[in-house]
Amino acid sequence: MVSGSVFADRFISERLTDYIFLGSTSARSDKMFRVAKLCFVLRECIQELEGYDRGLDIPSTPPLTSSTRTKSSQVQANNTAIPHPYFKQFKALNGKNVRLRYLDRLAPDNPEKAVFRAVAETEEQGNEPTSEVVVKFTPNYSEIAHKLLESKALAPRLWFCQQVEEDDMFFVVMDLVKGGSPANSTSLSSDADSGLEISQKLSRNFILEGLSLGI
Repeated sequence: MVSGSVFADRFISERLTDYIFLGSTSARSDKMFRVAKLCFVLRECIQELEGYDRGLDIPSTPPLTSSTRTKSSQVQANNTAIPHPYFKQFKALNGKNVRLRYLDRLAPDNPEKAVFRAVAETEEQGNEPTSEVVVKFTPNYSEIAHKLLESKALAPRLWFCQQVEEDDMFFVVMDLVKGGSPANSTSLSSDADSGLEISQKLSRNFILEGLSLGI
């Protein structure tokens, strides 16, 4: 069996293959050739990873230890040694080039959720203050649905939404909306109803368009 592990803000390990039984197998069998090919590919991958690691910038502060991982998520969030994604610049929907400076994870206790808080800086920043944004990595996301909700003030402003082929993930950047008590709690129910109505209209549009295309 082949497994892969990585040190991020915690230790993550995953099985990459099933168990490979080699008992009573001829050295010239197809199975042995497949195993040999697997070992060859693994050697190339390890060499490539080692080359990538040598080019990384070493953080100025020590990485998290087993003792520091037991501290509160707030302490983890403030630790500058926490690694962040390589996705650090993009062209926003308004055409401006944007650089990202990651601050912390928004769900530090859930490693399966790749959601980060970051500062977005544009090339034409000038006197314009920097903006705090949410950077989300997800296998599925609807830019159309987000923009529709945004037009009704039911979703944060969308900066970027694009699927990257090499990662097969959507990179989504939107304004950070800080939590707190709503200014008018009585409007929550009507906002929820409005959002549901919009989603139903969106679904009907997709169905009608699909029928017109013969899908």
